[in-house]
Amino acid sequence: MNDEQRQQLLEEYAANDMIKLKQICNPIIQRKDVPQMEHDDLYSVALEALMNSVERYDNTRDCSFNTFLTGNIKRRFYDWTRDHTRLRRCNLLRNRNGKIQKDENNDVIVIPNMSIDAPAEDGIDFCEKIASDFKIEDELSDELGFLTDDKIEKYLEKLSSKQKEIAKLIMDGYQSFEIRERLKLAEKRYIAYIKDMGCFEKSIVLKQKKEIQIEEKGPMQTQTSERSKERQYSISSLIKKIEGYTFRFDHPTQRESGRWSSKMKGNLISDILQNNPLPNLVFAEQIIDGIVITWNLDGKQKCTNVHGFYNGQFKVCKNVRRWNIKYQSIVKDEGGNVILSGNGLPQIEQKTFDIRGKKFSDLPNELQERFCDYTFQCTQYLNCSDEDIEYHICRYNEGKPLNGSEKGMGEIGTKYAAMVKEIAAMPFFTDRGGYKMAEFKNGTVNRVVVESIMAINFLKDWKKQQEEMCFYIKEHSTEEIFDNFTDLVERMEAVVTEDVSEMFNSKDSFVYFGLFARFIRTGLEDKKFIEFMTEFSQSLHKKEIDGVTFDDLGDKSTKDKNVVISKIEHLEKLMIEFLNINKKTKAEEVVMSKISNKPIQETMISILDFVKENVNPDVTDDDIKDYEEDLEVLSLEVDNNSKLLERSNHNSLIALIAYTYQNDIIGLERWLPDFFERNRVFKINQIENYLYMKQDLEEYVRV
Repeated sequence: MNDEQRQQLLEEYAANDMIKLKQICNPIIQRKDVPQMEHDDLYSVALEALMNSVERYDNTRDCSFNTFLTGNIKRRFYDWTRDHTRLRRCNLLRNRNGKIQKDENNDVIVIPNMSIDAPAEDGIDFCEKIASDFKIEDELSDELGFLTDDKIEKYLEKLSSKQKEIAKLIMDGYQSFEIRERLKLAEKRYIAYIKDMGCFEKSIVLKQKKEIQIEEKGPMQTQTSERSKERQYSISSLIKKIEGYTFRFDHPTQRESGRWSSKMKGNLISDILQNNPLPNLVFAEQIIDGIVITWNLDGKQKCTNVHGFYNGQFKVCKNVRRWNIKYQSIVKDEGGNVILSGNGLPQIEQKTFDIRGKKFSDLPNELQERFCDYTFQCTQYLNCSDEDIEYHICRYNEGKPLNGSEKGMGEIGTKYAAMVKEIAAMPFFTDRGGYKMAEFKNGTVNRVVVESIMAINFLKDWKKQQEEMCFYIKEHSTEEIFDNFTDLVERMEAVVTEDVSEMFNSKDSFVYFGLFARFIRTGLEDKKFIEFMTEFSQSLHKKEIDGVTFDDLGDKSTKDKNVVISKIEHLEKLMIEFLNINKKTKAEEVVMSKISNKPIQETMISILDFVKENVNPDVTDDDIKDYEEDLEVLSLEVDNNSKLLERSNHNSLIALIAYTYQNDIIGLERWLPDFFERNRVFKINQIENYLYMKQDLEEYVRV
């Protein structure tokens, strides 16, 4: 950056009484609650930061000058705040007797804290990454311990793409109303995003201590015949175990946190402060790769809400059942000394405290100590397998107010439950579809994923009850089916429009995903499906087929097997007519005739039949084996993560090798890596894909 550009930047930010510079400063000053009399000092600090930033900035940086300047101003403001509040709120080094230590200059030794207001290395205060109309201090703890970039990165990885967009705009200094306008978010939706950014599953990584990596020296074995044992844990101990990775609450078959209402949370805190007994917590120890993991099986809502209250994430609600909490307090004089009675014992005063609207930090010290000392009775199962944990979670949830989606996660098994939750967290569901934020908490979106996989792959065996559906998938599904559905969702996300995305809601998504799976076998561009869906939403839903409209089908129960099949078949007929899909090859007819009855991988015509019909009618099984071996060798030279090597593209690849044999074409080993480098996707219609690759190969060898 030359001198003229530097001068232009100085004038841009300093002109008109530093109006552009103040636009950066004022939100930071307001959040720091700095007295008006000291604002000019901070403006001077910001002006110094501007001059320094202009000298240091160059155009090769990955960020804009405005972002670079903002980071520098925040660091300078943090230094200013630290220097002006030193010794007002800080930790001082003390010896084991509690006496304050001093250095060689007789000055007290300050233990530096990493506050949530401190800028990270990129110059961005972490609290601004997730700030909102909600004061982040009200959502999370005011002090997050030694906050590292690694923790911040792990936290941001848990956010959806839309939440990351919100964070980026906040980092750039935008106010909440500006963010809502730019992202076209209703205020209610924006608030829901922000609240979700502070939920237990996302924010816990900020609290957890550094995870210790244990070098495994050999398999650990348990030498006990006990199946379970009874333990007691105080709340203080529980919090340490939660934040130290000792207790885990994220088993795939376990439901989400945040399921309790404000009243339920308030009554929990009230019961604890009254020392009322509560049902046992249940944990299970599992040895994974030689390391003991302790999973929570029952009592997750209690533990996560206790953790949240302790860290200041919510207040006790106004309609709590019992709000006046009695406690004893030791009487002290004005100097803070304990007043003793005639027999030398401390004088005790009976008090009550109204906990409504109070956070943990608002409680008297006596009640804070009572809360931390409260002890839960715990049952701990030992040396459990995945099946044991799934069994216990289902057993403890019997009779509890779980919905069908949550019960289904216990039936589907650990492996597939993890896959379902991973798919439900994809951007299409979190940011594009018409799903409510609450539906991610109560397991509804998980149910949508399960129903969609069932509608695509096992429609003839459709189950109305979610638990039965999940159990069926556990017994009959494969990882490939889940991978195929993931690809399908990614394709939908790439082309879906705002109007059509709203149609994918918790009620109808599985029907539309089932239809989309049939559409992709036509080989048409995905945007054609969106054209159909748009027209369907506007008029085709009223169009009669055999005297019945889609709206007529909507009057019936949406989860009955016959109704589900009728809806998907009705939609398919509308789609075929709208897109003028009339002519099918024999191979395509075989595929389409099987769609409703077999899983995706079974709807593909066999490799032998495909090659016979499209390349050489005299090919044999032995020939196919030779082609398979050739493909295995050829694929060593290409990216083995390429979508072109997916099983659903196997027929066209084998057919192409057969074509080179039949026509004595030389150069396949050079063409294949080149083709893979130039192409990332393939046509689902394998005949079209084969013809496309054949043409590309012929042009390649002619050059």
